[in-house]
Amino acid sequence: MGYFTDKYLPYYTIEERDRWEGDWELVEGIPYALASPSVVHCKINLDVSKII
Repeated sequence: MGYFTDKYLPYYTIEERDRWEGDWELVEGIPYALASPSVVHCKINLDVSKII
């Protein structure tokens, strides 16, 4: 990351993340919320899995 983002973004550990509500992913200590897949996305996954 750049100078400003390194300076101002908080960093978290896996132990801290485990106490949060909801689905989160940590990438180099930065949290990202994991959104639920849409209905269209689920249908595409199902169609692809039938082909494979």
